[in-house]
Amino acid sequence: MNYRQRYTLYVLFLVIVYSMPTVSQTIERSLDQGKFEIGIDYRYFKRNFPEGFNQLEWYNSNLVLRYGITEFLTFSFEGFVGKNSDGNPDRNYYDYRLGLGFGLKIISISNLKIMFGIHYLENLNFDKSENNYDKLQKSLITALGVQQSVNFSSAELLVFAYPTFVIDKVFEYTPLFHSSGTSLNNFGVIVGADLLAYEHFHFIAEVLYADYYQPRFGVGYIF
Repeated sequence: MNYRQRYTLYVLFLVIVYSMPTVSQTIERSLDQGKFEIGIDYRYFKRNFPEGFNQLEWYNSNLVLRYGITEFLTFSFEGFVGKNSDGNPDRNYYDYRLGLGFGLKIISISNLKIMFGIHYLENLNFDKSENNYDKLQKSLITALGVQQSVNFSSAELLVFAYPTFVIDKVFEYTPLFHSSGTSLNNFGVIVGADLLAYEHFHFIAEVLYADYYQPRFGVGYIF
């Protein structure tokens, strides 16, 4: 199965999940067993690559789904289907994204938690013009860090810091050639805050630093 056939299956799956537009997820608060969250996030991405690729930069939004498998393990999914406003008159890009990950609560002592997370994302820029200049990005992020919570009458605030390893690979496919490149400077750090209000309303703001400052904002509802 080639990559175009594989992404046709991805698109069919994503269309079943949701029919309209809503990258890489990191460690959020763990969900209680059986709890389910749906939300959206918005993020900025920018990385350096070797000569020939230079920089990769984009803004996007994603649909985010999370589920508490156990008290300690939370599963996450993210996706997107939509047109890419690349601005290049010779391209007609559509984006297809699919990400999967896990967050693991290793230690919990009072209001202090040690968390580990891993998340994998694939992002295809599918060129529907006659040029067929497709681009594929694969991202893997792992993080291990600390969450500290502060409780209020109707809310809980988490502040967190995670040393992070994040690696991105880019592949370009044309009728004439294929090429690939791997991101530079793959160690970074994530800092941010996470607010849960009235046990259901979830807000997060964080910044990943790896080459550049890359903010992410999200909102969700926990059932």
